[in-house]
Amino acid sequence: MTHLRSEAPLLLRLAPGGRAHLVGGAAGPLGGDDLALAIRVGALARLEVRGVAAMLAQPGPAGGRGRLVVTADVGEDGHLDWDVQPTIVVAGADLDVDLRIALASGATLRWREELVLGRSAEQPGRVRTRVRLTEGGRTTLDHRQVAGGAPGPWDGPGDLGGHRWLGSELRVGRGPAARPPLASHGARAADLVLASGAVLAVATATDRRTGLPALDRPPGRPVVRATSAAIA
Repeated sequence: MTHLRSEAPLLLRLAPGGRAHLVGGAAGPLGGDDLALAIRVGALARLEVRGVAAMLAQPGPAGGRGRLVVTADVGEDGHLDWDVQPTIVVAGADLDVDLRIALASGATLRWREELVLGRSAEQPGRVRTRVRLTEGGRTTLDHRQVAGGAPGPWDGPGDLGGHRWLGSELRVGRGPAARPPLASHGARAADLVLASGAVLAVATATDRRTGLPALDRPPGRPVVRATSAAIA
C-alpha cells in the first residue's frame, strides 16, 4: 500500500496482508451529503477491501438527496476484491450510489454489494444505483436500479415483490462461471454473462440471512422451483 487517505464518514484503515478496511467514522451518508471514494490498484498489484459494520443511509437535517460516488481503477494484471458490509437505506432516506470501475488489460475483479431497504419493520428509504464497468477501455456494463420509497412498480411481482435485501457480485476473470437461476419462496437469484465473459450475479430476498446463500449458491445447483401459488 503506497497511499491511503480518508476522512469521516468514510475512513480507511490498513490491515495486515494488503487489506484495507472501510470504517464508518460518523453518521452517513446523510441527505445532502456528496461523498466520494477513489481506489487505484497498480499493475500486478492486489487489494482487498472489507467493511467492519453496516453503513446507514439516513435523511439529512435539511432533507435533500445524498450521493456516494465510488471509482476504482485497476492496472494491468492487477486484482481488486471489494466485499464490504451492507448499506441500509432507512425510512425517509434518499440516496444515489454511482459506481465506476475501470479495468486495464488482464485485470481481474470481484465486487460485492448489498443493499437493505429499511431497518426491521421499517418503511424502506429510496435508493438509485448505477454500476458502470469498462474493460480495456470498452464499456461492458451500465446497469441502473431504483428501489424503495413510495409504493410503486419497484415492489411489484416483476421486480422486488416484497423483498427488502438486494445483493450482487460482479466477477471478472475470477470466481465460478454462470450458474442456473434460483427461485424459492424467500429468494431469487440469477447470473448474467456479459459480452466480455464477466459475470454479474444478482439476488433479492426477504432478508440477508435468506439472500446470502442464494447469491453464494454452488455451481450446478439444481433450480428450486417457486411455490405453485407464485407460479400461478
